[in-house]
Amino acid sequence: MDLSLRGKSIKIKRMISGLFKTIVIFGFVLLPLMALGVEIEPPITVTTIPELVNTITTWAFRLGLILAPLMILVGAFYFLTAGGSPERVKTGQKIMLWTIVGLGIILFSRIIISIIEGILKGTP
Repeated sequence: MDLSLRGKSIKIKRMISGLFKTIVIFGFVLLPLMALGVEIEPPITVTTIPELVNTITTWAFRLGLILAPLMILVGAFYFLTAGGSPERVKTGQKIMLWTIVGLGIILFSRIIISIIEGILKGTP
């Protein structure tokens, strides 16, 4: 019983140590910038909700187009290096299947959003 509590206290100490290190690093980076009067521009400069939705979907679209081929290659790697292991073949097939499903959702997201905008604006 003592060992399990000791393991939890070590994890908590590591989390607190990591949080403290993060705060110190941000303090050393951000405080001098604030002292010099440097203004950090927000990365998204939208003023309306439709612009925000468009910005988010654009980022998701681009990220999906970058990650989908990489994940298909990962699935193919699992599939090709299975060496007769049915688990690795299934894992490779699942990775490729769900990557294609995700890519389909991402590709149709623009169409879905334009349909929703048309319904909300009342245009056919």
